[in-house]
Amino acid sequence: MKRKEIQKLVLQSLDDDDETKNVKELRSIIIRKILPIQNDEDEKSIKKKFKKIVQTLENENMITLDSNGIVKLTEKKKKRKDDTMEDSENENDTTAMKPKNKKQKTKQKKNDSSVVQSDDNEKQAQRDNDDDDDEQGNDEGDSTNKQEKEYARKHNPNNVTRLFLGNLPFTIDEATLDNFLSPKNKSVMTHVKWITDKETGKFYGSAFIEMENPYYASYAKQVKQNTPLLGRDIKINYAAAREGDVWPPKTRSVTGATDKQPAGGTGIKGMSNSKPDDCTKLFMGNLSYDIDDDAIIKFFTNGCSGDINDTDVKGVRWLHHQDSGDFKGCGYIEFWNTKACEMGATLNGKTILGRPIRLDWTD
Repeated sequence: MKRKEIQKLVLQSLDDDDETKNVKELRSIIIRKILPIQNDEDEKSIKKKFKKIVQTLENENMITLDSNGIVKLTEKKKKRKDDTMEDSENENDTTAMKPKNKKQKTKQKKNDSSVVQSDDNEKQAQRDNDDDDDEQGNDEGDSTNKQEKEYARKHNPNNVTRLFLGNLPFTIDEATLDNFLSPKNKSVMTHVKWITDKETGKFYGSAFIEMENPYYASYAKQVKQNTPLLGRDIKINYAAAREGDVWPPKTRSVTGATDKQPAGGTGIKGMSNSKPDDCTKLFMGNLSYDIDDDAIIKFFTNGCSGDINDTDVKGVRWLHHQDSGDFKGCGYIEFWNTKACEMGATLNGKTILGRPIRLDWTD
C-alpha cells in the first residue's frame, strides 16, 4: 500500500469525536486495517512507513505528537475538514458553483490548475519520501543490532563466544544458568560443558559455555561477573577454544548434568563423598547467613514428612572464620542413628531461606 493511502488512513482514524489517540494504539489500528487487504505487506514495513508518515504530518502541522505519545489533529487540519464539509454541502447548489461571467470562469480554471499542480507536487514529494525510506533502511531492529555490535566490538574485540565460569553453585542447572546470563529473557546459551572429576564424576563448580553470539558473551562478562547466583558470586572469563579442542560439543549439554538433573545433583545421588559405615553426620553448605538451630531442625523435620523429628537430631555445629568469627555459611548436623541421617540426606539441593542446601556425607 502506498504511503499516501496510509496517510489518509491515519487522518481518518483521528477523525472521531475526540480526535486524539495514543501513537501506539493508532499504529495498531493502521496495521489491522492494512494487513487483511495487503498480504504482501509485512508488519515491519508498515511500522516503518507509519513512523515516517507521522513525522511528515507533524511537520506539515496536520497533527501534534506530545511527550506522552498522544496524537491529535491540529486546528489547521480541523479547519480543512470543516471547509471540506462546507464545500460538500454547497455541491447541490448549482447557482453558487456556476461562474457568472467569463472573468470568473478564467479565475476558476486557474485555481483548478493550481490544485492539480499542488497535487502533482505532493505526489512527487511523497515519492521522494518513499525513496528516502528505502535508502535509509533504519528501524528499531537495525538500531538494536547496531548497538549490540558496537558493544561487542568495545568489550569483546576478538569476538569470543566461549566463556569459562567458576564458583558455580553445586545445585546449578542449565535452565537456571541460561536465564541468569540472558539480557532479554531468552535462551542465549547454546552449549554447556560441566567440569567434573574424571574418576569420581564430582562436579567442580565450573563450566565452559558457548554463547549465541559475541554480544551475549560480552554482556555476560561485563554485567554478570561477580554477580550472586544461588548465593555465589560467579566468575566469568573469555575462553576461546584452543587449537585441537572439539568445540562446540555435538550436544547442547555434556557431562555432569542434564535438563532434569542439576550439575551437582540433588538427593543422595548428587552427594560427592562416599557414605561411611553407620554414618550419622552430614556436612551442610551454601547456607543463608540468617540460618539458626531452630530453622535447620525445622527444615529437616518438615522436609522428611515426619520420618525425622527434633528428637532424632543430636546436635548442630556452625563453622566460623577463626580470625573474624564471621559465619562461613556452612556447618554440620548430627543424628542419633543412621536411618535418620539417610533420610536427612535426601534433602540435598532443597531450598532453605532462599538457598539450595548442599549436603554431603562426613565422618
